[in-house]
Amino acid sequence: MARHAKATSLRVSLTQPNGHLILHIQDNGQGFDRKTVADTQYGLKGLRERAEMIGAALDIESKLHHGTIVQLSVPFPEVEK
Repeated sequence: MARHAKATSLRVSLTQPNGHLILHIQDNGQGFDRKTVADTQYGLKGLRERAEMIGAALDIESKLHHGTIVQLSVPFPEVEK
């Protein structure tokens, strides 16, 4: 993300609420306009294909000049103790 986005800051979190594993990545880069960038572009297409392969939901939010948020949610049952 940093290379293409020209980001200077990246926040990553990994949580496990309600039987899901959630990876949340946010940068302060240049972002992009979702209306002009097709999901068929190599990077976005690859992210979506990989998410689908593991049964995950992928959400990408971006605003031109305001960074990007990528969130991946994978069903992941909690381990009983």
